[in-house]
Amino acid sequence: MIAYNEHWMSNLAVVNVSREAFDAGLLGKEEMSAVETHYSIGFYTPHFVIRIGLFLLCLVILLFSFGLFALLFMSNIEHAYTGLLLAFSILCFIALEIMINRKKHFCSGVDDALLYVGYILFLVSIFLLIQPSEMVLSGLAFMISLAAVIRYADRLMVLLAFLSLGGFLFYGAIEFGSLMKFIIPFLLMVYSVLCYFFSQRFKSPDHNNTLNIYTNCLQFLKIVSLLGIYISVNYWVVRELSNIMFNLQLQTGQSIPFGWFFWITTLLIPTWYILYGIKKKDRIFLRIGMCLVAAMIITIRYYYPLFGIEWWMSAAGFGMISASWLLIRYLRIPRNGFTDRQEPGKYADASQSESLVQAETFSSTNNPVDGTSFGGGSFGGGGSTGTF
Repeated sequence: MIAYNEHWMSNLAVVNVSREAFDAGLLGKEEMSAVETHYSIGFYTPHFVIRIGLFLLCLVILLFSFGLFALLFMSNIEHAYTGLLLAFSILCFIALEIMINRKKHFCSGVDDALLYVGYILFLVSIFLLIQPSEMVLSGLAFMISLAAVIRYADRLMVLLAFLSLGGFLFYGAIEFGSLMKFIIPFLLMVYSVLCYFFSQRFKSPDHNNTLNIYTNCLQFLKIVSLLGIYISVNYWVVRELSNIMFNLQLQTGQSIPFGWFFWITTLLIPTWYILYGIKKKDRIFLRIGMCLVAAMIITIRYYYPLFGIEWWMSAAGFGMISASWLLIRYLRIPRNGFTDRQEPGKYADASQSESLVQAETFSSTNNPVDGTSFGGGSFGGGGSTGTF
């Protein structure tokens, strides 16, 4: 199923949690060293800057390789370019499997570039080959993206799968007639809600669970689904896209059907995200809610311009910086379960790591030393025969 070594990925999850616990002072250096020794990882994962460099370098190599590959068929390029794209995309996936299985690359930049280029070329070649409709193309993009998520656990593929399935529902609803055009925002909102519950349903803290390999993907799905809920019922998005795609020819100041509902959701969803994040101490809800407050203000300002946009942006930036500074100073001391430091619950698995380290340590130091083994016994049944 997964292309990467599952055992190493499970070890990587434990090591990452242990490193976070070490940074928080919950694990010592010896314990951290023992964790890294016991949970060995054989992946090649360079620094983030090197990863970007390798990604760009691989893109350049692929570009020149495709150019060289195309030169071989230059005489018949007009009829062969679709086959060239398909063949080169397959070669990218073959090279990706080699880099993962033989060279042990994991998030190195090389595997990212091969995956993205292979995905794009494969999708483009299918489009040129069969000329599908928007709905069919979205469905094909979803299936390819989903297969890439299952095989490579890539978060960008999660985003593409989410968008492509949403596009499939969008274009599929249009096929049912003009009445469905008014239901599409609600349909996409329900779809985003279901994606959110899906991400929460299969989230597991168990490091021995295969689904734990996809923890980052599920967390990213949670983020994009929360954004999708708001975007699907944001007044500006619904009105402007409906006006463009459905040719409603709305005039300035003219609203859309159920406009009052979309204004309510535009105003209430960011507030609900923030309140829910405070109640559950969920940073994802808090951060997304704060970002959507800016989107809410921009939407209001677009239709009711009271001041220039530069004044709104300056005031919003000053207010956010001031609020952040005050909250950081106020929450240096934990208050009612809130703090500007990492939450202790994030390191709940660190206690398991510490227990494993201690178990490994004691299992290697509790062996009996020569000359101190117990046994025998002739002195009143006490267990001593001249040796202790």
